[in-house]
Amino acid sequence: MEGRHPTYKEDNASKLSTSGSQKVFDCHTSLVVALPRMVGNQPILQGKNMNRVDFVSSIASISGLKKVDAEKALSAFIQTVTAELARGEEIRLVGFGTFKTMHRKATEGRNMQTKAQMTIPARNIPKFKPGKQLKDAVSGLEKK
Repeated sequence: MEGRHPTYKEDNASKLSTSGSQKVFDCHTSLVVALPRMVGNQPILQGKNMNRVDFVSSIASISGLKKVDAEKALSAFIQTVTAELARGEEIRLVGFGTFKTMHRKATEGRNMQTKAQMTIPARNIPKFKPGKQLKDAVSGLEKK
């Protein structure tokens, strides 16, 4: 099996099964599905971090959307999360996780070049807390 890429096999319209695959949680169907380490016809190299182009290709491949539509969906998701967090709202995606903001108070710091003391201003920072199903799916992955 070394060197061979797994292939999709459709099971009950929403499940995907493969050999030599990665398990990923599908939060829309509450199922853990196995996805091959491929985007379209291109294999994802082991150890390579997924960038935006790879992510959009993966969304398009899995959902059946065109890449342009998958890009629009991803952009809309990012814009919505950004706008809600900027307003101080919380976004809960059951099974996936929660996006929220956390307030950091002002602290005293030091400029390491001049050794001068300075005040680091208070600010809000974004936080993500993974849901139980996402944690379970990730912890169940076998690392080689």
